[in-house]
Amino acid sequence: EMGDVFASMFASDEGVEAVVPHRMLYATWRFADRLAGYEQQDAHEFLVVLLDALALHVDKRSRRRSGTILDEDGRLDPKSLLEQRRNFVHEVFCGSLRSELVCQACGATSSTREPFLDLSLALTSSSDSDDDKLALEDCLARFTSPETLPELAFCQVCGQQVKRTKQLTIEKLPNVLIVHLKRFDALRDRK
Repeated sequence: EMGDVFASMFASDEGVEAVVPHRMLYATWRFADRLAGYEQQDAHEFLVVLLDALALHVDKRSRRRSGTILDEDGRLDPKSLLEQRRNFVHEVFCGSLRSELVCQACGATSSTREPFLDLSLALTSSSDSDDDKLALEDCLARFTSPETLPELAFCQVCGQQVKRTKQLTIEKLPNVLIVHLKRFDALRDRK
């Protein structure tokens, strides 16, 4: 369906004509029925569903996959992206994060690699003033800053129930970085 949309966009020799991608919209609804209907939807969620559908479609057509790995919502499991052959969607949009957990008692570190198709960054400033200017760099710095996890966990090295610090770093940037700016704080219900 997306191919038809692009073909119709570039088919006219006489100038720009309106393109109504209704068949692509209906195909998206079949893939993700939670988006079906004419209510207002989140553009970011639509983009993620569209990229998942494109990746699955390309993989089915190229027969490069031995089996599709989906999560419980029927979406492509991003962790499978590291183990499987990659298609153009993954080549363009997939990056990886490094997640490090540090024991606050003994300093032992465990590290995992996590693939991502987009980064969701909180769009909140350090103060409650609406006059503050906020740069993308500030949002990225907050995203990658260490945070102390509230729950205790058992440390394999020191054998104690301890608090841990978690820090995400961007290990590999994708060719095209999708940044989702979260305007609302769900915990504090504020803009």
